[in-house]
Amino acid sequence: MTEDKTYHIAGHTLVLGPLTIGQFKTLLSLMEDLEVTQDTCFEDLLNVLISEKLPRLMAIIFPNQGAETIDWQKVPYDQVDEVLEDFFVLNPRLMNRLKSLLVGLSSMAGKATQSSETTG
Repeated sequence: MTEDKTYHIAGHTLVLGPLTIGQFKTLLSLMEDLEVTQDTCFEDLLNVLISEKLPRLMAIIFPNQGAETIDWQKVPYDQVDEVLEDFFVLNPRLMNRLKSLLVGLSSMAGKATQSSETTG
């Protein structure tokens, strides 16, 4: 998928396009307060984003399109899953960047845990 994709969700027409630098920065800030452990994997990260931060995530994916006004808890899972899958297909480097970031954060979390265990 290399072109924009249009969705009709909860009475809104939303267009998914390539990720911009601004969206990437906002996505990173959304992830700042996530708790990452040494065992956290990419799927865990997505599950947290979906369960706790879905409205904000969708507002990032669909900027300035009214996505923040949708009650995402009432949108069928298959539709949300399709959007997320298409988002990563359209932005293939993003998944690799997020996985690298997660590995780095997990490593730091593991070192912090080891350090506190040796000093405690």
